[in-house]
Amino acid sequence: MKQTTIPVKPDSKLNVKAMADLDIEGSQDKFLSAIVRGGETLRINEVNGGMEIKASTDCRLILPDTMQVMIEKVGGDASVSGLKTRVIIGKVGGDLALQSLAGASIETVGGDLTFRGVSGTLESARVGGDLHGEAFDGITSANIGGDVVLLEINGPVDLSAGGDIELASMKPDLPVISARAGGDLTLIVTPEATGNLELVSGGEDITVHVGDQALESEQRQWSLLLGEGGQPVRLQAGGDIQVTDHKSSESDFEDVFQDISDNWKDFGIELEERIRESLGMASETLARVSQTSGAINDKVRSKIDRAMRKVEEKTSGDEKKRFVGFAFDHPVQAEKPRSGPSDEERMLVLKMLQDKKITVEEAEKLLNALEK
Repeated sequence: MKQTTIPVKPDSKLNVKAMADLDIEGSQDKFLSAIVRGGETLRINEVNGGMEIKASTDCRLILPDTMQVMIEKVGGDASVSGLKTRVIIGKVGGDLALQSLAGASIETVGGDLTFRGVSGTLESARVGGDLHGEAFDGITSANIGGDVVLLEINGPVDLSAGGDIELASMKPDLPVISARAGGDLTLIVTPEATGNLELVSGGEDITVHVGDQALESEQRQWSLLLGEGGQPVRLQAGGDIQVTDHKSSESDFEDVFQDISDNWKDFGIELEERIRESLGMASETLARVSQTSGAINDKVRSKIDRAMRKVEEKTSGDEKKRFVGFAFDHPVQAEKPRSGPSDEERMLVLKMLQDKKITVEEAEKLLNALEK
């Protein structure tokens, strides 16, 4: 595992490409910290006056909350939280979770999209799975493969989903809403809600129970004013349509954000322990082969021992700082090739492999241990 800490300008631009899982958290610090599952899996470059980060394993970024972030690609799941700027997201192969953001524009999410506390509008071109959200100012989503649950709607809604849709807004004056569901569609409002309902069902029931107003119809299409009327609320469903103030809206996806917090909070500690274990196994390998490899292994063993001591020094004290990596006191520069083992050390390891004194797996561990 490697952590890199870099001073950055709070309003600088960052482009991210992650092949595995990605977690981005905004903070009030003026540093960017990157934690990955191995030093060789992280690349940081200057590009067009901004920064570019590439990670081939799980990556966690903690950065100033005013940075301008564009996530070009994520191979696995992604989570983004605590940014005061609008985030641009390209393609996410797995699930995407957003929290406490000033808006987001998203191209494609292969899995589920879950969000809450988005102060600006949220735009997405395609969501392969379900869409779950609460406490937001507006959303546009053209193509959702699964079900939709949106609570605490405070702004305009325009979306289409292949499954069921449940919407809830407690604002007396309903915002503009346009929703199209392949299955059933439910809108939950307050008894005092006002709006201009335009309802179209796929030959199923249309039911309205709001305040003193009641409607139960088997007609395919119906128009109705809520209260004194207001903004257009267009609901179209392949199944039933229900507009009601009798049903309470409760979030049932709180565990999504809790799981994300649990999975990432000990990320650095978990990886540090894996490194310690890996170095220990490499040291045991050296002890086993030293009897047949001569005194030169003492030199290799010494390098590994120094690496293990470095891990121990970095991980002493507060567990929150138990990370192995490097801290830079100057702006990031173009990446430099890593040093790695010397040619002599590499050849000695390969010679032991050729002589069948160690296995391929053991040779790989030795070479990795010599990287430091």
